[in-house]
Amino acid sequence: MSDDNNVSVKKQDIHDDNQHVPELRFSEFKNNYISVYLKDISSKVRDKNKNNKIQDVLSNSAKYGIIHQKEFFDRNITNKNNIDGYYIVDKGDFVYNPRISKNAPVGPINQNLTGIKGIVSPLYTVFRINNDINSKYIKYYFLTTKWHKYIKSVANYGARFDRINITQKDLFNLPLKLPSSNEQKKVANFMELIDQKIEYLEKKYRNQIKFSKELRNKFLNKHCFFNDNWVEHDIKEYVVEYKEKVNFNNNLPILSSTLSGIYLQEDYFNKNVNSSDVSNYKIVPKNYFTYRSMSDTGKFKFNIQNIVEKGIISPAYPVFTTKNINDKYVYEFLNYSNSIKRQILKIKEGGTRYALGFSKFKKLKIEVPSFKTQCKITESMNLCYQREENLKKEIKIMKKFKKGLLQKMFI
Repeated sequence: MSDDNNVSVKKQDIHDDNQHVPELRFSEFKNNYISVYLKDISSKVRDKNKNNKIQDVLSNSAKYGIIHQKEFFDRNITNKNNIDGYYIVDKGDFVYNPRISKNAPVGPINQNLTGIKGIVSPLYTVFRINNDINSKYIKYYFLTTKWHKYIKSVANYGARFDRINITQKDLFNLPLKLPSSNEQKKVANFMELIDQKIEYLEKKYRNQIKFSKELRNKFLNKHCFFNDNWVEHDIKEYVVEYKEKVNFNNNLPILSSTLSGIYLQEDYFNKNVNSSDVSNYKIVPKNYFTYRSMSDTGKFKFNIQNIVEKGIISPAYPVFTTKNINDKYVYEFLNYSNSIKRQILKIKEGGTRYALGFSKFKKLKIEVPSFKTQCKITESMNLCYQREENLKKEIKIMKKFKKGLLQKMFI
């Protein structure tokens, strides 16, 4: 494509709207975008795998893009003896997956940026962008929702509720509006800078989580940094069970205590899933502990309720508070010490499940340093958690910024 829009494809009035420039644009570009079909700027890839020559099976994920199937599923799920006829996907090729999801309501179209030539299921459509079109620009275009309306208008869902049925002809008749080559390049490079910033923040976040884990391990399992005596006690010396239950006029919010934290049930499940009778539910005051007393894996999460002043939780969840000890230290030790993990592994009862009722919980041992050391440990860990949270917020802001740019810089 040249800067004056003298292009090798024919201009066509194929859009329902009259928008010829994006809402947000670099100031040096003035010309209208031109209308094209996908078939004008790409060609369908028809090459198929023969004699199982290519073994790298790729998956097109709405969330992660095109990745190696083994990486996505932690294993190869395709029968290696049944991959003849799979479409070959070269580096830079695009793949359309008609499987719909929350993240891809019409199925994702992603570019193969794995750096390898692979193969994909015959259910996918593979196409290659012409050399005179900036493929990075097209990659970002398909991250917008601009093309969704057309796909919905020509597709049907048939018997498979999770998959769109669309003919190859209709797919390649997808209308697009494109700027000049120079503008394509500048927009694509700008979006790439945004991606690099997000990747930088995500790497920084992963490194912070790793640092937090290592520091916590040194505190709890190696007793590093503090010249202190760690004394083992029964945890019953430091915890008090809380037994208050709701009355029939309950109006307190229902909580869910999970391995990832504690939540309002309506937020966690997007609805209340309890029965209408909560008369036997336990009350969990703010800053009190609760946990699920049964586990299939041996993993338990002892959560501090810090969401509301008071909430309620299923009778199967013990509730307790602490005494004569830093409660944040108790949280760290119960959830992350190797000592607790070893003790819990010894209490497995019958079948495949682990039961940790409060009476059994009280028999666990806790290693306790001085109160001053407890405070130093929790202060250090809280600082780590705050850094993690700040990075999560930065990543969320940048992704929201990117999403806004995608909708405003493309037509």
